[in-house]
Amino acid sequence: MRTPENSYHHFDNPFYPFPDERIGKRHTPAVPDPLVKKPTDKEKQNDLEKNALHPKLVLASDVKKQPTRWLWENKILRGALSLITGLGGVTKTYWTVYMASCITGGRNWADGSPCELGSVLFFYGEEGIADVYLERFESNDVDQSKVVFWDGMISEDGESSDVDVSLKMIAEIETAIKATAEKTGVPVQMVVIDPISNYWGGINENSNADVRSVLKRLQRLADKTGVAFVLIQHTGKSSKSHAQQKVLGSTGIVAACRTVWGVFVDPDDKEVRLFAPVKVNVGYNHTAVSYRISSGGKVEILDDSISDMTADDIESAQQAARREARNRTPSKRDECAMWLWGILSDGEKPVNQIYELGKAQGYSERTIDRTKTELEVGSKRVGFGKEGHIVWNLPLLSRVLNERYHETLEK
Repeated sequence: MRTPENSYHHFDNPFYPFPDERIGKRHTPAVPDPLVKKPTDKEKQNDLEKNALHPKLVLASDVKKQPTRWLWENKILRGALSLITGLGGVTKTYWTVYMASCITGGRNWADGSPCELGSVLFFYGEEGIADVYLERFESNDVDQSKVVFWDGMISEDGESSDVDVSLKMIAEIETAIKATAEKTGVPVQMVVIDPISNYWGGINENSNADVRSVLKRLQRLADKTGVAFVLIQHTGKSSKSHAQQKVLGSTGIVAACRTVWGVFVDPDDKEVRLFAPVKVNVGYNHTAVSYRISSGGKVEILDDSISDMTADDIESAQQAARREARNRTPSKRDECAMWLWGILSDGEKPVNQIYELGKAQGYSERTIDRTKTELEVGSKRVGFGKEGHIVWNLPLLSRVLNERYHETLEK
Protein backbone atom coordinates (compact mmCIF):
# COMPACT_ATOMS: atom_id res chain seq x y z
CA MET A 1 0.00 0.00 0.00
CA ARG A 2 1.24 3.50 -0.77
CA THR A 3 2.32 5.66 2.15
CA PRO A 4 2.64 9.47 2.38
CA GLU A 5 6.41 9.08 1.93
CA ASN A 6 6.20 7.39 -1.46
CA SER A 7 2.83 8.74 -2.62
CA TYR A 8 2.77 10.31 -6.05
CA HIS A 9 0.06 12.67 -7.23
CA HIS A 10 -0.19 13.30 -10.94
CA PHE A 11 -1.24 16.89 -10.34
CA ASP A 12 2.17 17.55 -8.74
CA ASN A 13 3.75 17.21 -12.15
CA PRO A 14 2.26 19.12 -15.09
CA PHE A 15 4.41 17.20 -17.55
CA TYR A 16 2.51 13.96 -16.88
CA PRO A 17 -1.26 14.49 -16.92
CA PHE A 18 -1.89 10.76 -16.40
CA PRO A 19 -0.29 8.40 -13.86
CA ASP A 20 2.11 5.86 -15.33
CA GLU A 21 4.86 3.51 -14.25
CA ARG A 22 6.49 6.30 -12.25
CA ILE A 23 3.65 6.18 -9.68
CA GLY A 24 5.10 5.34 -6.28
CA LYS A 25 8.33 7.26 -6.97
CA ARG A 26 8.98 10.94 -6.75
CA HIS A 27 9.93 12.12 -10.21
CA THR A 28 11.76 15.36 -10.87
CA PRO A 29 11.62 16.52 -14.49
CA ALA A 30 15.03 16.82 -16.05
CA VAL A 31 16.19 20.42 -16.62
CA PRO A 32 17.83 20.85 -20.05
CA ASP A 33 21.55 21.55 -19.75
CA PRO A 34 22.60 24.27 -22.24
CA LEU A 35 26.10 22.75 -22.45
CA VAL A 36 24.83 19.38 -23.60
CA LYS A 37 25.07 18.98 -27.35
CA LYS A 38 21.70 18.42 -29.04
CA PRO A 39 21.45 15.22 -31.12
CA THR A 40 21.57 15.60 -34.87
CA ASP A 41 18.73 14.52 -37.14
CA LYS A 42 20.72 11.44 -38.13
CA GLU A 43 21.26 10.50 -34.48
CA LYS A 44 17.54 10.95 -33.81
CA GLN A 45 16.71 8.68 -36.73
CA ASN A 46 19.15 6.04 -35.47
CA ASP A 47 17.50 6.16 -32.04
CA LEU A 48 14.06 5.73 -33.62
CA GLU A 49 15.23 2.72 -35.60
CA LYS A 50 16.96 1.26 -32.54
CA ASN A 51 13.82 1.62 -30.40
CA ALA A 52 11.31 1.00 -33.17
CA LEU A 53 7.92 -0.36 -32.10
CA HIS A 54 6.58 -3.54 -33.62
CA PRO A 55 3.11 -5.11 -33.66
CA LYS A 56 2.33 -7.29 -30.64
CA LEU A 57 0.55 -10.34 -31.99
CA VAL A 58 -1.37 -12.85 -29.89
CA LEU A 59 -2.47 -16.23 -31.24
CA ALA A 60 -6.13 -16.83 -30.52
CA SER A 61 -5.46 -20.40 -29.37
CA ASP A 62 -3.09 -19.05 -26.68
CA VAL A 63 -5.75 -16.84 -25.12
CA LYS A 64 -7.37 -18.28 -22.00
CA LYS A 65 -11.09 -17.74 -21.74
CA GLN A 66 -12.08 -15.74 -18.68
CA PRO A 67 -15.42 -16.33 -16.94
CA THR A 68 -17.90 -13.47 -16.99
CA ARG A 69 -17.99 -11.78 -13.61
CA TRP A 70 -21.38 -10.40 -12.62
CA LEU A 71 -22.27 -8.04 -9.80
CA TRP A 72 -25.94 -8.40 -10.76
CA GLU A 73 -26.40 -11.34 -13.11
CA ASN A 74 -27.17 -10.30 -16.70
CA LYS A 75 -27.31 -6.62 -15.68
CA ILE A 76 -24.16 -5.15 -14.08
CA LEU A 77 -20.67 -6.57 -14.65
CA ARG A 78 -17.73 -6.72 -12.27
CA GLY A 79 -14.42 -5.49 -13.57
CA ALA A 80 -16.10 -3.33 -16.21
CA LEU A 81 -17.80 -0.01 -16.84
CA SER A 82 -21.60 0.10 -16.83
CA LEU A 83 -23.76 3.10 -17.65
CA ILE A 84 -27.15 4.18 -16.31
CA THR A 85 -28.85 6.91 -18.32
CA GLY A 86 -32.06 8.90 -18.15
CA LEU A 87 -33.57 12.35 -18.07
CA GLY A 88 -32.88 14.61 -15.11
CA GLY A 89 -35.10 13.85 -12.12
CA VAL A 90 -36.16 10.43 -13.38
CA THR A 91 -34.73 8.76 -10.20
CA LYS A 92 -31.37 7.46 -11.49
CA THR A 93 -29.75 8.27 -8.14
CA TYR A 94 -32.56 6.48 -6.29
CA TRP A 95 -31.76 3.38 -8.32
CA THR A 96 -28.07 3.46 -7.29
CA VAL A 97 -29.25 3.81 -3.67
CA TYR A 98 -31.35 0.67 -4.15
CA MET A 99 -28.29 -1.14 -5.51
CA ALA A 100 -26.24 0.06 -2.53
CA SER A 101 -28.96 -1.33 -0.25
CA CYS A 102 -28.60 -4.81 -1.76
CA ILE A 103 -24.79 -4.72 -1.69
CA THR A 104 -24.32 -3.38 1.85
CA GLY A 105 -26.97 -5.74 3.20
CA GLY A 106 -25.95 -8.77 1.15
CA ARG A 107 -29.59 -9.09 0.03
CA ASN A 108 -30.69 -10.70 -3.23
CA TRP A 109 -31.37 -8.45 -6.19
CA ALA A 110 -34.92 -7.70 -7.31
CA ASP A 111 -35.05 -10.73 -9.62
CA GLY A 112 -33.84 -13.09 -6.89
CA SER A 113 -30.25 -13.45 -8.10
CA PRO A 114 -27.67 -13.41 -5.27
CA CYS A 115 -25.77 -10.27 -4.28
CA GLU A 116 -22.42 -10.53 -2.53
CA LEU A 117 -21.95 -8.45 0.62
CA GLY A 118 -19.62 -5.50 0.15
CA SER A 119 -19.14 -1.76 0.31
CA VAL A 120 -19.84 1.06 -2.12
CA LEU A 121 -17.74 4.11 -3.03
CA PHE A 122 -19.70 7.14 -4.25
CA PHE A 123 -18.35 9.99 -6.34
CA TYR A 124 -21.00 12.62 -5.89
CA GLY A 125 -21.43 15.95 -7.61
CA GLU A 126 -25.05 17.05 -7.76
CA GLU A 127 -26.52 16.04 -4.40
CA GLY A 128 -25.55 16.86 -0.83
CA ILE A 129 -24.64 13.93 1.40
CA ALA A 130 -26.66 14.98 4.45
CA ASP A 131 -29.45 16.72 2.51
CA VAL A 132 -30.33 13.89 0.14
CA TYR A 133 -28.33 10.70 0.46
CA LEU A 134 -28.76 10.00 4.17
CA GLU A 135 -32.54 10.25 4.00
CA ARG A 136 -32.61 7.93 0.99
CA PHE A 137 -30.22 5.51 2.68
CA GLU A 138 -32.43 5.34 5.76
CA SER A 139 -35.58 4.79 3.68
CA ASN A 140 -33.95 1.94 1.76
CA ASP A 141 -32.13 0.23 4.66
CA VAL A 142 -28.63 0.96 3.36
CA ASP A 143 -25.92 -0.01 5.83
CA GLN A 144 -24.22 3.38 6.03
CA SER A 145 -21.14 1.88 7.71
CA LYS A 146 -20.36 0.27 4.34
CA VAL A 147 -20.74 3.40 2.17
CA VAL A 148 -17.94 5.90 1.57
CA PHE A 149 -18.17 9.23 -0.26
CA TRP A 150 -15.19 10.71 -2.07
CA ASP A 151 -15.27 14.27 -0.81
CA GLY A 152 -12.45 16.05 -2.66
CA MET A 153 -8.69 15.90 -2.16
CA ILE A 154 -6.49 16.63 0.87
CA SER A 155 -2.77 17.17 1.27
CA GLU A 156 -0.45 14.93 3.26
CA ASP A 157 -0.91 17.13 6.32
CA GLY A 158 -4.71 16.84 6.08
CA GLU A 159 -5.43 20.23 4.52
CA SER A 160 -8.21 20.44 1.92
CA SER A 161 -7.06 20.95 -1.66
CA ASP A 162 -8.67 22.96 -4.45
CA VAL A 163 -7.76 20.22 -6.93
CA ASP A 164 -10.93 18.73 -8.42
CA VAL A 165 -11.45 14.99 -8.42
CA SER A 166 -11.45 13.60 -11.96
CA LEU A 167 -11.52 10.28 -13.78
CA LYS A 168 -7.93 10.94 -14.87
CA MET A 169 -6.75 10.19 -11.31
CA ILE A 170 -6.36 6.47 -11.85
CA ALA A 171 -3.81 5.98 -9.06
CA GLU A 172 -5.90 8.01 -6.64
CA ILE A 173 -9.07 6.09 -7.54
CA GLU A 174 -7.27 2.82 -6.87
CA THR A 175 -6.07 4.17 -3.52
CA ALA A 176 -9.64 5.26 -2.66
CA ILE A 177 -10.96 1.76 -3.43
CA LYS A 178 -8.34 0.16 -1.17
CA ALA A 179 -8.99 2.71 1.58
CA THR A 180 -12.75 2.13 1.34
CA ALA A 181 -12.28 -1.61 1.81
CA GLU A 182 -10.06 -0.97 4.85
CA LYS A 183 -12.48 1.58 6.35
CA THR A 184 -15.58 -0.60 5.89
CA GLY A 185 -14.00 -3.99 6.51
CA VAL A 186 -15.53 -5.54 3.37
CA PRO A 187 -14.48 -5.56 -0.31
CA VAL A 188 -15.68 -2.76 -2.57
CA GLN A 189 -18.28 -4.15 -4.93
CA MET A 190 -19.37 -0.96 -6.72
CA VAL A 191 -18.10 2.53 -7.49
CA VAL A 192 -20.82 5.03 -8.46
CA ILE A 193 -19.82 8.10 -10.46
CA ASP A 194 -22.82 10.44 -10.43
CA PRO A 195 -22.77 12.13 -12.89
CA ILE A 196 -19.70 11.50 -15.02
CA SER A 197 -20.00 14.98 -16.57
CA ASN A 198 -18.63 16.38 -13.28
CA TYR A 199 -15.45 14.30 -13.43
CA TRP A 200 -13.95 14.61 -16.91
CA GLY A 201 -11.09 16.76 -15.64
CA GLY A 202 -11.35 19.48 -18.26
CA ILE A 203 -11.56 17.32 -21.37
CA ASN A 204 -14.18 17.86 -24.06
CA GLU A 205 -17.07 15.52 -23.23
CA ASN A 206 -18.11 15.57 -26.89
CA SER A 207 -14.68 14.52 -28.15
CA ASN A 208 -14.58 10.82 -28.93
CA ALA A 209 -10.79 10.67 -28.62
CA ASP A 210 -10.70 12.48 -25.25
CA VAL A 211 -13.51 10.40 -23.74
CA ARG A 212 -12.07 7.08 -24.91
CA SER A 213 -8.62 8.05 -23.58
CA VAL A 214 -10.02 8.57 -20.07
CA LEU A 215 -12.44 5.64 -20.01
CA LYS A 216 -9.82 3.23 -21.41
CA ARG A 217 -7.64 3.81 -18.34
CA LEU A 218 -10.66 3.53 -16.06
CA GLN A 219 -11.60 0.21 -17.68
CA ARG A 220 -8.10 -1.14 -17.01
CA LEU A 221 -8.51 -0.23 -13.34
CA ALA A 222 -11.93 -1.88 -13.21
CA ASP A 223 -10.48 -5.07 -14.68
CA LYS A 224 -7.54 -4.98 -12.25
CA THR A 225 -9.69 -4.48 -9.14
CA GLY A 226 -12.74 -6.51 -10.21
CA VAL A 227 -15.00 -3.67 -9.06
CA ALA A 228 -18.16 -2.69 -10.93
CA PHE A 229 -17.94 0.95 -12.05
CA VAL A 230 -21.44 2.38 -12.53
CA LEU A 231 -21.44 5.67 -14.44
CA ILE A 232 -24.45 7.99 -14.45
CA GLN A 233 -25.15 10.19 -17.48
CA HIS A 234 -28.09 12.32 -18.55
CA THR A 235 -30.00 11.89 -21.80
CA GLY A 236 -31.40 14.63 -24.02
CA LYS A 237 -35.00 15.29 -25.01
CA SER A 238 -34.37 14.84 -28.73
CA SER A 239 -36.80 13.01 -31.00
CA LYS A 240 -34.22 10.35 -31.91
CA SER A 241 -35.78 6.90 -31.93
CA HIS A 242 -32.85 4.93 -30.46
CA ALA A 243 -32.07 5.26 -26.75
CA GLN A 244 -28.30 5.07 -27.31
CA GLN A 245 -28.42 8.18 -29.49
CA LYS A 246 -30.02 10.23 -26.71
CA VAL A 247 -27.10 9.85 -24.28
CA LEU A 248 -25.43 13.23 -23.92
CA GLY A 249 -21.76 13.59 -24.83
CA SER A 250 -19.55 11.56 -27.13
CA THR A 251 -20.67 8.24 -28.55
CA GLY A 252 -17.47 6.91 -26.97
CA ILE A 253 -19.24 6.90 -23.58
CA VAL A 254 -21.73 4.25 -24.64
CA ALA A 255 -19.09 2.39 -26.67
CA ALA A 256 -16.73 2.09 -23.68
CA CYS A 257 -19.36 0.56 -21.39
CA ARG A 258 -20.10 -3.16 -21.51
CA THR A 259 -23.65 -2.71 -20.27
CA VAL A 260 -25.91 0.33 -20.62
CA TRP A 261 -29.25 0.63 -18.83
CA GLY A 262 -31.86 3.36 -18.88
CA VAL A 263 -34.32 4.63 -16.30
CA PHE A 264 -37.61 5.69 -17.89
CA VAL A 265 -41.06 6.88 -16.93
CA ASP A 266 -43.60 4.16 -17.70
CA PRO A 267 -45.68 5.39 -20.69
CA ASP A 268 -48.79 3.88 -19.06
CA ASP A 269 -48.24 5.20 -15.53
CA LYS A 270 -46.26 8.34 -14.70
CA GLU A 271 -45.68 7.15 -11.13
CA VAL A 272 -43.84 4.02 -12.29
CA ARG A 273 -40.21 3.83 -13.41
CA LEU A 274 -38.65 1.24 -15.70
CA PHE A 275 -35.03 0.04 -15.49
CA ALA A 276 -34.54 -1.34 -19.00
CA PRO A 277 -31.60 -2.49 -21.19
CA VAL A 278 -30.18 0.02 -23.68
CA LYS A 279 -27.10 -2.00 -24.68
CA VAL A 280 -25.90 -5.28 -23.17
CA ASN A 281 -23.34 -7.21 -25.22
CA VAL A 282 -22.78 -10.02 -22.72
CA GLY A 283 -25.06 -12.53 -21.04
CA TYR A 284 -28.65 -13.27 -21.97
CA ASN A 285 -32.24 -12.79 -20.80
CA HIS A 286 -31.80 -9.09 -20.10
CA THR A 287 -35.12 -8.39 -18.41
CA ALA A 288 -36.39 -4.98 -17.29
CA VAL A 289 -37.49 -4.05 -13.76
CA SER A 290 -40.38 -1.77 -12.83
CA TYR A 291 -40.47 0.18 -9.57
CA ARG A 292 -41.84 3.30 -7.92
CA ILE A 293 -40.70 5.65 -5.18
CA SER A 294 -42.98 5.62 -2.14
CA SER A 295 -43.89 8.78 -0.23
CA GLY A 296 -41.14 7.92 2.26
CA GLY A 297 -38.50 7.66 -0.49
CA LYS A 298 -38.26 3.87 -0.55
CA VAL A 299 -37.72 2.07 -3.86
CA GLU A 300 -40.59 -0.40 -4.20
CA ILE A 301 -40.07 -3.14 -6.81
CA LEU A 302 -43.27 -3.82 -8.77
CA ASP A 303 -42.11 -6.37 -11.35
CA ASP A 304 -38.65 -7.89 -11.06
CA SER A 305 -38.46 -9.53 -14.49
CA ILE A 306 -40.22 -7.94 -17.46
CA SER A 307 -39.37 -9.89 -20.62
CA ASP A 308 -39.21 -8.50 -24.16
CA MET A 309 -38.86 -4.87 -23.09
CA THR A 310 -35.90 -2.76 -24.18
CA ALA A 311 -35.17 0.94 -23.95
CA ASP A 312 -36.04 1.32 -27.64
CA ASP A 313 -39.43 -0.31 -27.01
CA ILE A 314 -40.13 2.24 -24.27
CA GLU A 315 -38.95 5.15 -26.42
CA SER A 316 -41.29 4.01 -29.23
CA ALA A 317 -44.21 3.70 -26.80
CA GLN A 318 -43.55 7.16 -25.37
CA GLN A 319 -43.38 8.73 -28.83
CA ALA A 320 -46.64 7.00 -29.80
CA ALA A 321 -48.29 8.29 -26.62
CA ARG A 322 -47.14 11.83 -27.39
CA ARG A 323 -48.48 11.61 -30.95
CA GLU A 324 -51.80 10.29 -29.68
CA ALA A 325 -52.03 13.10 -27.14
CA ARG A 326 -51.33 15.70 -29.83
CA ASN A 327 -54.01 14.21 -32.09
CA ARG A 328 -56.49 13.98 -29.23
CA THR A 329 -55.96 17.53 -27.96
CA PRO A 330 -57.20 20.26 -30.33
CA SER A 331 -54.77 23.04 -31.12
CA LYS A 332 -55.36 26.64 -30.08
CA ARG A 333 -56.40 27.43 -33.65
CA ASP A 334 -58.90 24.54 -33.69
CA GLU A 335 -60.42 25.69 -30.40
CA CYS A 336 -60.66 29.24 -31.72
CA ALA A 337 -62.37 28.02 -34.90
CA MET A 338 -65.03 26.14 -32.92
CA TRP A 339 -65.56 29.14 -30.68
CA LEU A 340 -65.84 31.62 -33.58
CA TRP A 341 -68.22 29.35 -35.48
CA GLY A 342 -70.37 29.08 -32.36
CA ILE A 343 -70.79 32.80 -31.71
CA LEU A 344 -71.43 33.61 -35.39
CA SER A 345 -73.92 30.78 -35.88
CA ASP A 346 -76.52 32.95 -34.10
CA GLY A 347 -75.96 35.83 -36.51
CA GLU A 348 -73.50 38.54 -37.41
CA LYS A 349 -71.59 40.40 -34.70
CA PRO A 350 -69.43 43.55 -34.59
CA VAL A 351 -65.75 42.77 -34.93
CA ASN A 352 -64.86 44.81 -31.82
CA GLN A 353 -67.26 42.70 -29.77
CA ILE A 354 -65.73 39.51 -31.23
CA TYR A 355 -62.25 40.68 -30.24
CA GLU A 356 -63.40 41.44 -26.69
CA LEU A 357 -65.11 38.07 -26.33
CA GLY A 358 -62.07 36.32 -27.80
CA LYS A 359 -59.70 38.10 -25.40
CA ALA A 360 -61.75 36.78 -22.49
CA GLN A 361 -61.28 33.26 -23.90
CA GLY A 362 -57.53 33.74 -24.31
CA TYR A 363 -57.47 34.27 -28.10
CA SER A 364 -55.39 37.09 -29.55
CA GLU A 365 -56.71 39.29 -32.37
CA ARG A 366 -54.12 37.76 -34.68
CA THR A 367 -55.35 34.22 -33.93
CA ILE A 368 -58.96 35.31 -34.47
CA ASP A 369 -58.08 36.99 -37.78
CA ARG A 370 -56.32 33.86 -39.04
CA THR A 371 -59.27 31.70 -38.00
CA LYS A 372 -61.65 34.07 -39.80
CA THR A 373 -59.68 33.55 -43.02
CA GLU A 374 -59.65 29.76 -42.66
CA LEU A 375 -63.43 29.64 -42.03
CA GLU A 376 -64.04 32.11 -44.88
CA VAL A 377 -66.03 34.31 -42.50
CA GLY A 378 -67.76 37.17 -44.26
CA SER A 379 -67.16 40.82 -43.38
CA LYS A 380 -69.16 43.97 -44.19
CA ARG A 381 -69.61 47.53 -43.03
CA VAL A 382 -72.88 48.51 -41.38
CA GLY A 383 -74.00 52.13 -40.94
CA PHE A 384 -72.40 55.40 -41.98
CA GLY A 385 -70.03 57.92 -40.46
CA LYS A 386 -69.26 57.60 -36.77
CA GLU A 387 -72.07 55.10 -36.35
CA GLY A 388 -70.61 52.77 -38.95
CA HIS A 389 -68.80 49.59 -37.92
CA ILE A 390 -67.57 46.27 -39.31
CA VAL A 391 -69.50 43.07 -38.64
CA TRP A 392 -68.57 39.47 -39.32
CA ASN A 393 -70.93 36.76 -40.44
CA LEU A 394 -70.88 33.17 -41.58
CA PRO A 395 -71.50 32.60 -45.29
CA LEU A 396 -75.02 31.47 -46.21
CA LEU A 397 -73.85 27.92 -46.96
CA SER A 398 -72.16 27.71 -43.54
CA ARG A 399 -75.35 28.85 -41.80
CA VAL A 400 -77.44 26.29 -43.66
CA LEU A 401 -75.02 23.48 -42.75
CA ASN A 402 -74.99 24.64 -39.15
CA GLU A 403 -78.81 24.66 -38.97
CA ARG A 404 -79.03 21.18 -40.49
CA TYR A 405 -76.40 19.93 -38.04
CA HIS A 406 -78.40 21.13 -35.05
CA GLU A 407 -81.63 19.70 -36.53
CA THR A 408 -79.92 16.32 -36.78
CA LEU A 409 -78.85 16.52 -33.14
CA GLU A 410 -82.44 17.34 -32.04
CA LYS A 411 -83.82 14.32 -33.89
